[in-house]
Amino acid sequence: MRFHRAYSFDAPCEQVYDLLMDEGFQRERVARTGTDPRAEVTRGSDADVVSIVLNLPTDGAPGPAKKFLGDSLTVTDDRRWESDAASDGARRGTVVVRVKGAPVTMDGTLSLTPEGQGCSLVVEGDLKCSIPLVGRSLEGQIAEVIGGFVDSEARAVRRRLGA
Repeated sequence: MRFHRAYSFDAPCEQVYDLLMDEGFQRERVARTGTDPRAEVTRGSDADVVSIVLNLPTDGAPGPAKKFLGDSLTVTDDRRWESDAASDGARRGTVVVRVKGAPVTMDGTLSLTPEGQGCSLVVEGDLKCSIPLVGRSLEGQIAEVIGGFVDSEARAVRRRLGA
């Protein structure tokens, strides 16, 4: 299933990127998500990485999926950005989402590009759920969960920027 989210911010790419790379911001953002959430930011010479780990309950999952998944899921969200920005501040990256112990994956791309006086953030990828018999039907629900998480990040960025 194709996943796509796009957001506009009233701030330049550099300012939004600096916020996304702020470990304190990321920790604060995930603090209310699931149980024992973790966020870590690593800056490197070739890439900057945001790694998030969430433990989420499976309440509301269909019976067959809940039997397969158990009472909770450990989800990792790793975003790897090119450490060097383009001359206009644009950046590219990749996103990898995995669910521990379940055949659920999302591999995709990230882009932060100038847009007027501000910038836009686009997250897109291919989401796959290979749980026998119910995997395809669960992809939509999983996309909603991932989408909600990415939406909450965009709201947190806007709040922090004062917009």
